[in-house]
Amino acid sequence: MKGRRLSLIMVAPVLLLMSLLPATAAAFSLEPFHVRAGASVGGPVGLIGHDGYWKPTTAPFTLRLAGQLRLPEYTPLALEVNAVVPYGLGMNLLFDVVQTDRIRVHLFDLGFFWNAWKPVTVQRLKRSVDLTVGLGLDVRIKGSWSVSADWRLFLPNPLTTLPAYAEFALPMYEEALKGGQLWLGAAYCW
Repeated sequence: MKGRRLSLIMVAPVLLLMSLLPATAAAFSLEPFHVRAGASVGGPVGLIGHDGYWKPTTAPFTLRLAGQLRLPEYTPLALEVNAVVPYGLGMNLLFDVVQTDRIRVHLFDLGFFWNAWKPVTVQRLKRSVDLTVGLGLDVRIKGSWSVSADWRLFLPNPLTTLPAYAEFALPMYEEALKGGQLWLGAAYCW
């Protein structure tokens, strides 16, 4: 029961933020900006069929709620704020490399993830912040609706992990690479 309450406490501010994004865009007349809210589910595809010691220290299933503020069409940048339930909150800068009328591909999604409750990968290493790197594909299907596939790595901070663990850090980064989360989802854009 306590875990459910913590999850609700974590998700409530993100849902509130996502519900206020369209109103905020209208109030500040952010017409050239695109506001997007979505939900997706997934897990670590690199660990499918793997029975090693990593399996219990990487999230087997995650729910991601995300809100994006995208700059005008001619600019390949977007800011994403997300919650990975029940692990923590993150912020990423998305870089579009392909952008057509219906399809958008973004690579090198760089950001930070605050492990509010526990890390998504390498849970045996206690830390508060992860570096995130990823990529994604968004396909508009009808009107303002789109489907998406996103892959994100949650890497322990190399500035603190490498000096502290030296050669023992290599298995941690190998687990983080194999435990990268692949999410499939849907979103609505204003």
